[in-house]
Formats: sequence, C-alpha cells, structure tokens
Amino acid sequence: MKVTALASLVLLAASSGGVTLHDSNVTFKRALQSCTGALGSVSFALGHARTAAADGVDTDESALDTSGMMTVVFQSADGSKSAHVAIDQRKRLVSAKNVRVEMNRSVACVSPD
Repeated sequence: MKVTALASLVLLAASSGGVTLHDSNVTFKRALQSCTGALGSVSFALGHARTAAADGVDTDESALDTSGMMTVVFQSADGSKSAHVAIDQRKRLVSAKNVRVEMNRSVACVSPD
C-alpha cells in the first residue's frame, strides 16, 4: 500500500510541476504564521526538507528514498481534511494539489486536497 501511495505521489510531482523553494533559516513558528488556513508548511534548511503541522494537524512522513523523494500526509486530528505532499529534496521541489509559496519562495503552504 505504501508503495502505491509513493508511486502516485511521484506521478503527482511529475504532473503538477510543484513549487521550488530556496533554502532558508525560517523558524517553524514563522512558517506557520505565513500559512494562514493551511494544514502545514514545508521549508528547506541546508538542503533538508522541514515540515511543520498547524495546530490540530498530524503528519505521517515516509522515509527519504535513494532518489531524494519523500512523502508527507498532513491530516486534521478529526480526519476531515488532509493533504498529500511529494517532496524532492534534491530539487527543493514541493508538489501537492493545493500548495502556495510564501516568504519570498522560502515556505510552501499546504492546504487540504
């Protein structure tokens, strides 16, 4: 099941184009403040993806694979909202159905699918 989910997210990343971010030292708190109404945020520091969930939201992260891809699922605690995200750490690319860029391309805000 996880392999199928990963494969579908890789296809999502390839088809949607996603957003490319710059490395930054933005804090989790500041990233979430810039993502009003989102389930969470993604940023990069020293080439590594950093995810932050909004209050009342849980995350499930896959392990980074050898191609530099990882997946994250943001889901509200009550299960009513979720978002599936594909992250390419090598390209600093974040792909999701509803993703927007904030803070001069330093933060990707992830809204529900």
